[in-house]
Amino acid sequence: MSDLPRILEDKAIEKNKRILEKIMIRLTTNNRSFDQDQYKEVMNQLIRGSGIEEENEKFNRQAFEKLRFLTNMGANKSK
Repeated sequence: MSDLPRILEDKAIEKNKRILEKIMIRLTTNNRSFDQDQYKEVMNQLIRGSGIEEENEKFNRQAFEKLRFLTNMGANKSK
């Protein structure tokens, strides 16, 4: 017999990931329908429900400068 609670949990995670993806697409087009506080609350609930863990990485100045060099002054500069 299948593990029904596990299947339901996986479906809920998939649903939250789809909703999160749709919201990210709408954000890229600046099509936000919530005010800032409601948006943060909804996003936090979806992130927690989708099983995505937040990464709290510190800003890495050296990596930023390396990327800036590659995109602005170096390898990708078109002539």
